[in-house]
Amino acid sequence: MKFLKLKNINKRFTAGELCARPVLSVGIISGCHGTGVTHLALMAANYYANGKGYRTAVAECSEHKDFMRICDETNNMTEDMRHFSYGRVDYCTCCSAGELSRLFTGRYEAVVCDMAVETEENFAEFIRCDVRVVVCSTALYKIGRTRKLLQKLNGISVIPVAFAADIRKKRMLEKEYNIKIAELPIETNPLRMASSTLEWMHNYFPG
Repeated sequence: MKFLKLKNINKRFTAGELCARPVLSVGIISGCHGTGVTHLALMAANYYANGKGYRTAVAECSEHKDFMRICDETNNMTEDMRHFSYGRVDYCTCCSAGELSRLFTGRYEAVVCDMAVETEENFAEFIRCDVRVVVCSTALYKIGRTRKLLQKLNGISVIPVAFAADIRKKRMLEKEYNIKIAELPIETNPLRMASSTLEWMHNYFPG
């Protein structure tokens, strides 16, 4: 892992400073499946844990069970597949509302919430997050759901991003909703990112 060499980004905090700093909640959501929400959530968790040095948890706020496959692929099968650690990040699979609340009030300094597709149940939790990231899509069969979510979020501060967006359609969305959609860097392995990607995360993800 190459750590991002920026001023203070790898600063270590004293016990008093850690207690004084509230937990940073990061919600990542999309209007439809297959836009890269989980991929970005893993990138964000990696950034806060290994780029910023925060005690970090990432919560799967859906029933997709993608984190169980991560547990398998990272040879953590001896651990509880619902709660395991890898690469200085703690994973919570299919996280319930009660479990999420315990993460926010526990020992963590950053909690990243993989909210997958927007639903009535997870939208309120997303709005409560300190950092709200919307993964947009310009694909023909997905852009309508992206529009619907952006309309619902009108007037709410969010960070719109997209993987490999069509430039013309991206500009059209930006004009329609008066936003700037950031183009996400391509990382084949979100658990081991290049230093340039960590620098991109530093520019777009507060904390």
